[in-house]
Parts: sequence; C-alpha cells; structure tokens
Amino acid sequence: MKSLERIDVQLYVDAGRRDDFRAAVERDGMVRDFESEVRCRDGSTIWISENARAIRNERGEVVCYEGTVVDVTAKRAAALLQSEKEAAEAANRTKSEFLANMSHEIRTPLNGVMGMLELLGTTTLDAKQKRFVHLAQSSSDALLGL
Repeated sequence: MKSLERIDVQLYVDAGRRDDFRAAVERDGMVRDFESEVRCRDGSTIWISENARAIRNERGEVVCYEGTVVDVTAKRAAALLQSEKEAAEAANRTKSEFLANMSHEIRTPLNGVMGMLELLGTTTLDAKQKRFVHLAQSSSDALLGL
C-alpha cells in the first residue's frame, strides 16, 4: 500500500479542492456538505461530502480536522440523471410546440389552396387541365393528412 504523503494530489482529483476545503475551514471554522471527487485505492473515483471542523492548538493554529466523510456518488449520479431527464422533456415539449405551430401555419394556407382548387374544378376545363386540378387536389389532401 502506497503511503499518503500529499493528500491534495494523491486523494483529490482536483488538487485545488483541498485548498478550497482548507480555506473554508480557516475562514468559517468548519465546512458542511463540501463535495469533492476523490481517488480510491483501486484507481476509481467517487464523490464525497465532507463535514469537518478545525482542531486548533493553544496558539490558534490548525493541527487537524475532525469530521465525517460520506460517499455521495450515487446521489450525484441520480441528480445528473434527473437533470438530463428534465432537459430531454423540455426539448420534447419544445419540439411538440414547434410542430403544432408549424402544422397550424401550413394547414391554414393549404386549406385556401384546396378551396381554390375546388372552385377551379367547377369551371370549364379541358381533360389535361382537369387532370392537373385532380393531381393538385390529391397532393393537397396528402399534405393535409400529414
């Protein structure tokens, strides 16, 4: 087992988090729910939440920290998953609203075109013109069905 000589580098994934921890304890005398990503012995990483207070000597110097450490990896993963789910749901709502608006914007002029084609079909047309009107009406019906 390798000894722990530099906790900031060996334990903390972001070495600056140890400095942040120490600064918070120095400033406030304690920390609550201070989260950091740390390395495990097997090389994997986990997220921890630290609650700690400074133990000082008679000169007021910090000699050690006293507190608890809790693994919050699962809690963070669940929060991330929830956040991603909410983002996906918001994107789906936006897509649905867009499609509903576009559907309305397309249907309104299409109904006007279909009305004009119906009126055109009641006029005197040769066979070729009637076929064109029929094709345009079929195409309009197909578009309206979408």
